Amino acid sequence: MYVTYPEGEQVVSAITSIDVNWPMFDIHQSGLEYGFIDGDLDELFYHSVDNYSINAANAIDLERQEDVLWYVQSDGNLYQYNRATDEEQVFEILADAQFTEVAID
Repeated sequence: MYVTYPEGEQVVSAITSIDVNWPMFDIHQSGLEYGFIDGDLDELFYHSVDNYSINAANAIDLERQEDVLWYVQSDGNLYQYNRATDEEQVFEILADAQFTEVAID
């Protein structure tokens, strides 16, 4: 897949996870940035997303549902960040666990 980077966007170089929410390809680079590619266009442009939490930026896996980001940080919690309201929630699932992947449908 060939991707065009608009002026000012950095090249995707350290993909942590890709979440396909057709037509969007959400790309998470832990500790770097979160962005997307719109697969509906003839030319595929990468765009970074500014509006998301520092905790989500450092997540080891991340998935998006509309304006909500779900993520894990290698502990027993599931985290939710709502981009529209700028609110975060933490759900303790299993205290001694280390979740490294999240899959939300």
